[in-house]
Amino acid sequence: MTLAPPAPPSKKSKKKGGNSVWTRPTSRKGKKKARQPGGNGSGGGTAGAHPGPSASGDELCQLVPATRLAAERNDDAASQPVLLSRFFKSERIELTDDRLTASSTKGYRMVRATRGVAAGAWYFEVKVVHLGGTGHTRLGWATYKADLQTPVGYDAYGFGYRDVDGAKVHKAWRDKYADEGYGEGDVLGFYISLPDGERYEPKQRDLIQYKGMPFHVQVPKEEQKIPAPVPEFRQYKYSMVLAYVGSEICYFKNGACQGSAFKDIPGGRY
Repeated sequence: MTLAPPAPPSKKSKKKGGNSVWTRPTSRKGKKKARQPGGNGSGGGTAGAHPGPSASGDELCQLVPATRLAAERNDDAASQPVLLSRFFKSERIELTDDRLTASSTKGYRMVRATRGVAAGAWYFEVKVVHLGGTGHTRLGWATYKADLQTPVGYDAYGFGYRDVDGAKVHKAWRDKYADEGYGEGDVLGFYISLPDGERYEPKQRDLIQYKGMPFHVQVPKEEQKIPAPVPEFRQYKYSMVLAYVGSEICYFKNGACQGSAFKDIPGGRY
């Protein structure tokens, strides 16, 4: 009589889609390909880094997430005149449909124009239409760093002209300036001179889209080069920024110059 060999033990079938911690997932076939630094496409690249706009394949730059595309916050166009900006203003300020008149009943706030100036001599005028019995205003020049929830001249990035007594205001400090203030019906002029100011205009970071998301391009710190101050620049008073010697701001009231208000102001776009 011949005996048959014993049957091998039966294997327990694995449940499909199970979450057993003792088994490896079988959804991916083969091993994951290792990423190669500096590569492009879906299999390469470095997290948070991207080749610069003018960089070679070996040079990388840091990508900083942008909260909103610059194009969405830009209400300026070459075919349009300079207007009051819908975006670069306090939400407490209201604009007319033509964006030439601003008003506020919620205290001191700020609105900037759609286009700034960084070099040359420039002048614009503002007419005070209505102040009422308790209304006041401060007008002047400011850079993009000025706080929009404050009046111009509140911080180091603005230079204001006060209506009450004609004082000039900078860093929230009032100094004697004009002989008298201004009020309803007055036409005020604002003059600024920035000779060769484009040499010290702050550079805006490049904005790109990467994988469908907006990013700012930031150069690594070790590659950032800070230019040495040239002779016509000097340390700005009470500040850590450089001032441009020869720059000036003057204010006018009904065509009459009130004198030089500020000199040697920091370089930038106003």
